[in-house]
Amino acid sequence: MLDFLPEAAVFDLDGTLLNTLEDLTGAVNHALAAAGLQPLPAAYVRLMVGQGISRLLHRAYVFSVAGREKPAAGTPLTAAQLTDLDLTVADQPAEEQLAQSFYQSYGEHCLDRTRPYAGIAQVLTAWHEQGVKLAVLSNKEDHLASRIIHYYFGRQLFDQVSGLKYDWPAKPDPASTLATLEHLGARPRASLFIGDSATDIQTARQAGCYPIGVCWGFRSAQELQQAGAAVLMQQPEDLMTLLPRTSRPIKDKRDDGAVR
Repeated sequence: MLDFLPEAAVFDLDGTLLNTLEDLTGAVNHALAAAGLQPLPAAYVRLMVGQGISRLLHRAYVFSVAGREKPAAGTPLTAAQLTDLDLTVADQPAEEQLAQSFYQSYGEHCLDRTRPYAGIAQVLTAWHEQGVKLAVLSNKEDHLASRIIHYYFGRQLFDQVSGLKYDWPAKPDPASTLATLEHLGARPRASLFIGDSATDIQTARQAGCYPIGVCWGFRSAQELQQAGAAVLMQQPEDLMTLLPRTSRPIKDKRDDGAVR
């Protein structure tokens, strides 16, 4: 439980607010099939998500090309394997074609099977009513993030919804988080960043926010702990425990130690 009322809470999208895995997997496999490649199971796609669609598609393409050795059935991808995928030189023409197929499919089907996690809407409503400014910050393209969030949550809960933009570096670079908080009029040290991956926790820590990991998403509790999450939430309702019944705002201190 916090002993202060947060000025703002910034949420990741995929795996935090919404379970988008089935629609993402469907679009990835549509693109792979169009390229004559084998589909990937959702269990692999979930570990490739989180650092933007271009990174997701690069990983999927490299993993799926002929001759790529796959782990045994039921064996998750390791961090070392993901790093190996990332370091493999891109086949730019092939991956550009893959992206075209992906965006065509995902644009048509991104709302088919995506669903909010049970209880998350109630948490958002309660926080909004307590005066906490809410924002979404995703590595998904900006127009997709806005479309999906507004479809499932409307336009009243969130003060800002942002995805990847041409002039913003992707998470975990803190620039987009700091710009979001500046727009909200909130200080990083008085704000929360909530997400389901190491990328989100790294973003929070680099921006100076309070890092909260959620365990209902796409990554493991171990990954979140190793990244430096201050606290782990097991289910959406647990987020309510962060806000005390009586809370006080964080106050700045002058150089002489006096509170202002």
